[in-house]
Amino acid sequence: MRLRRRDANILRLSAAMFASSIVDAFRDDRLKAFQSRLASLDALLLDDFRLLADKQATEREVLRQIETLTARGVQVVVTSDEPSRLKGAHAVEVGYPDGAARAEIARRVAAAQRVTLPEEVLRYVTEQTTGSAPELRSMILRIAAEAQLDR
Repeated sequence: MRLRRRDANILRLSAAMFASSIVDAFRDDRLKAFQSRLASLDALLLDDFRLLADKQATEREVLRQIETLTARGVQVVVTSDEPSRLKGAHAVEVGYPDGAARAEIARRVAAAQRVTLPEEVLRYVTEQTTGSAPELRSMILRIAAEAQLDR
């Protein structure tokens, strides 16, 4: 992604939330306003595109919006656990984070949540979680919630 401006207008959200916004715009007769807002973007980051797989009409409309944006020069980044059906898309397989990356993710999630976790707990979490960053985040949040209940 080549956005070098600090004031770049970037929208990041889940593909499901993006799809919901499109549906709401259709329902409320605000599609033009929605498209206008998208047109002002420099980049759109959509996470978990695979969640739209069972919703063909919604997926089609999301794809149409993405194609419109890319035609206007908006950079679009989509994550998915499945192969992309985007025209002209460049697919890059990204593996799960290694132990050091998981540890850093755990530290950052804990810090963002203002949770202090002992180093041995962080080590345990990173050893027990070998999957994605969202899985690791979920585990940290669960530990934090349980710690709150114990107080």
